[in-house]
Formats: sequence, C-alpha cells, structure tokens
Amino acid sequence: MQKKWFSVLLSLCLLFTVFSPTVSSVQSSPPTTPPKSSLSLEQANQVLQSTPSYFTENKGQWHPDILFA
Repeated sequence: MQKKWFSVLLSLCLLFTVFSPTVSSVQSSPPTTPPKSSLSLEQANQVLQSTPSYFTENKGQWHPDILFA
C-alpha cells in the first residue's frame, strides 16, 4: 500500500515540475542583453564623486591582512 502512495506522489511531483508555468517560461525565454548605459564618462564620474564612500576598520571581523574594507 505504501508503494502505491509513493508512486502516486512521485508521479504528481513530476507532473507539477514538468508543467509548472515558471519552469516552462524560464526554459523558453531568450537570453537578454543588459541595457546600454546612457551616461557619458563625465556624468558617471560626477555620480561616483557625489556618492558617499566610507571605510570600515578591521577589528577582527576579516582576515588579519585586511586593514580596511
């Protein structure tokens, strides 16, 4: 009796896996290319310069050779 239920459960799992919309859509979707940047090099530099940057001192949370991250 247990073998029968096991085979029924296994069959249902396989059916759901094969006919799942998420799996089939992932398999059939073509590869996408990343969008091209519309920023010039100067604009990108301005954005990077206006973005705050900070360093965290290594107080034992990383390898001893690393001083800051």
